[in-house]
Amino acid sequence: MVAKWYKLNDETRVAPPKGSHVTITFTLTSKGNTDIIKVEDVGCGKQGVWICESAIQDIQPFPKWTSEMVAALGEEQTVVFGFYYQ
Repeated sequence: MVAKWYKLNDETRVAPPKGSHVTITFTLTSKGNTDIIKVEDVGCGKQGVWICESAIQDIQPFPKWTSEMVAALGEEQTVVFGFYYQ
């Protein structure tokens, strides 16, 4: 996910302002799919938000969970991930 974020930032060549950030809350299912629940943008603008959402969604599906992971975590987990522009 982080590698994809760096790649998208390099490709767009327009970086959001230093100190801005995006926090994305999403669910990750045991089958490796994601569903974005909430996006908090602090100064990044549409381009910065798009890069962060794409960094998560473009690389799905994530690997399927093992039966041990499902037993411990259930069928899905809520994940909060922050992207910071420095």
